[in-house]
Amino acid sequence: MTARGLIVAAPQSGAGKTTITLALVAALRRRGLKVGAAKAGPDYIDPAFHAAASGSAAVNLDSWAMPDALIEMLAARATDSADIFVIEGVMGLFDGAAAKAGRRGATADLATHFELPVVLVLDDVHLLHNRECRSALSVLAEHVPKGSRLVLAGRNEPPLRIARLRAEGRITEIGPADLSLTQEEAAALLRAAGLALDDGEVAELYRRTEGWAAGLYLAALYLREGGPVGTAAVSFRGDDRLVSEYMKSEFLARISRRQRAFLTRTAVLERMSGPLCDAVLELPGSATTLADLERSNLLLVPLDRRGEWYRYHHLFRDMLLAQLHRRERGLMPVLRRRAASWCLGHDRPEDALEYSIAAGDVDTAAGLVELD
Repeated sequence: MTARGLIVAAPQSGAGKTTITLALVAALRRRGLKVGAAKAGPDYIDPAFHAAASGSAAVNLDSWAMPDALIEMLAARATDSADIFVIEGVMGLFDGAAAKAGRRGATADLATHFELPVVLVLDDVHLLHNRECRSALSVLAEHVPKGSRLVLAGRNEPPLRIARLRAEGRITEIGPADLSLTQEEAAALLRAAGLALDDGEVAELYRRTEGWAAGLYLAALYLREGGPVGTAAVSFRGDDRLVSEYMKSEFLARISRRQRAFLTRTAVLERMSGPLCDAVLELPGSATTLADLERSNLLLVPLDRRGEWYRYHHLFRDMLLAQLHRRERGLMPVLRRRAASWCLGHDRPEDALEYSIAAGDVDTAAGLVELD
């Protein structure tokens, strides 16, 4: 086999191997590449789909039933003048027959036979709590074979020695900022959702969502459900039902009650530091809580590289303030007065003025204006 090879595999049936394989083959073909396709194992249905997607004959490669020479011949036929060879792995529930190495009918047999590197993708790593499993993952990350890749996806920082891997140049990190859409991409997403917005409305929605793809899609749903299209940019907020329900299920549902109280009460702050939050909440330990929340990717935006100052994502803060208003409305001016007092004592008179005005303390605000 002379073409570059790629195998798409998954640990269970129904995980989406066929869907991803067909989409990948079709996408590569649209880009002008000639794609050879095959199915691993004793499944004689999927090759028909592969042939339709690739535009050329597809084959089965079964290391249990076929000798090496036949596998080589079929692979050569499928990759004749092809730029890339895409193989869909065996059914997820099939781990290979009891046979000698290389003859089990497993997907790994073909990866070994064609000397293909492995890209192991583990999703939802934040749900991995077992100590032994976390230790095993850390060891695996330290010993990934040359040419292969370990890809971890999750809501939190994975349980690895990140600092060491980073210092050794052995890790590529993709965080929320990397996943944010550009304004042009945001406009394309909104158009694909069937919305005709002018440049100004797109720009304002982009500012409010900060390029967050889910937020932009929720904005599209909001408008399609009857939101005022003419004033879309100014009417869409984080306290909308669609946004609120999404954030509650995706973010608030996975944190403790104490952390939820911290989020809602500190939402009165435009930006936060540990000492400021300690003063507003009259509780210690806020710096640790902020660091924990940042690691959990809870729409908390760091404002410096020292991990001292943060702010909430605009839509997230809208939702948190709406919750605070519903549940502890009388506490809001109290929290803002505390914030004003702290800011005044830490050479931040402009912030103190803003919090005093928001708290309704007219006399304090007037005194700060005179002081200025």
